[in-house]
Amino acid sequence: MADSDGAGNQDEAFSSALAGAKRGDGEGFAWLYRAYNRQVGALIRSESCPDPDEVVNTVFFKAFRSIDRFVGNRANFASYLYQIARFQVIDEHRARSRQVELDDDLDLELVADGSDPAEVALRRDGVTRVSEALQALTPEQREVIVLRVFFGLTGPETAAAMDKPVGAVRSLQNRAEARLRTLIHSGAVAL
Repeated sequence: MADSDGAGNQDEAFSSALAGAKRGDGEGFAWLYRAYNRQVGALIRSESCPDPDEVVNTVFFKAFRSIDRFVGNRANFASYLYQIARFQVIDEHRARSRQVELDDDLDLELVADGSDPAEVALRRDGVTRVSEALQALTPEQREVIVLRVFFGLTGPETAAAMDKPVGAVRSLQNRAEARLRTLIHSGAVAL
């Protein structure tokens, strides 16, 4: 019973924040940002974007710019953010492929800001590995994993967000997890 009450409270808070954001209320925007910032950031970092914080901000800017047209619940909003983030990541990688690589400058900047170089290297390595594992999945499998793991949606919420039956989502998740296990056990991807 407590779980459904918690979900109900989250649904009410989401609906209130969404209504406020649609009216231009800064508190509504702030609630939505706080509620989804970490998940969007984790997704973007898993895609090895060079400036994840900038990409996260761009995702929310785009989402908020068109929020008056959004219709749906929490699960739909998570899916909405995922779609925006996915396309933004693609745009970032395209733009990066047209630029000169400056990785040495980035490393110097990270060390200059007081970060431990070993920690930075481990974090980058972990993000790269997660990204490689996600890229080995089909787009639908990746979406299920992202919505379930990064955004924390339940099976039924994920099904609603993807406009698929719960059984289809469960099947996609099972196949994705099996694929990831195979990759990890074969050594193709080390997490």
